[in-house]
Amino acid sequence: MLVGAVGASLSMFVIPACGNLSSLIFVLIVMGWCMGCLDCLANLKIIQMFGKNVGPFLQAMHCSYGIGAFVSPMIASAFLLNKDCSPYIDGFTIETPSYQSGASNQSNLEPSTVSLHIPPQPHRVFRYRHMSRLPKAFYILGGLQVKATVKCTDLILHDRCRYFLACSSQTSMAIPVGSLAEKSL
Repeated sequence: MLVGAVGASLSMFVIPACGNLSSLIFVLIVMGWCMGCLDCLANLKIIQMFGKNVGPFLQAMHCSYGIGAFVSPMIASAFLLNKDCSPYIDGFTIETPSYQSGASNQSNLEPSTVSLHIPPQPHRVFRYRHMSRLPKAFYILGGLQVKATVKCTDLILHDRCRYFLACSSQTSMAIPVGSLAEKSL
């Protein structure tokens, strides 16, 4: 579970560094695998902890997923560049109306269009990519995930330490110290 949480949060930090589509696809596959493992294990752990009374706790966990899915785009939208870059990626065509005079009658103008194709402009896409502050949104979301991972890990370790301390104190209380000394003689 810890590996899934750490992998999901670290992949958020790696996404802005992806320079091509294949590296982005690989990072998203790793992130999806980590999040899937985390989701399945969290569901299983909650079912083990609460047994038949699991309903409200599963609903609360899935409500938190919904809240995260609702809030994340709001965080990211503050960092988006409000510019449509698709014409610079695909290229575009400009059509302008033009009026040509007819050969038979000079006063009669016939409408026509002139098309001008603009090729893709990757240098503009590169410039807009660096003008955007979108990597900061991924760093914020990754930082929130790291914080949640650290807090959950702390709670789990604290619970385990308390369990082991309780077990060791019960074991030492169950066997009187004097009886061990008498048996060893």
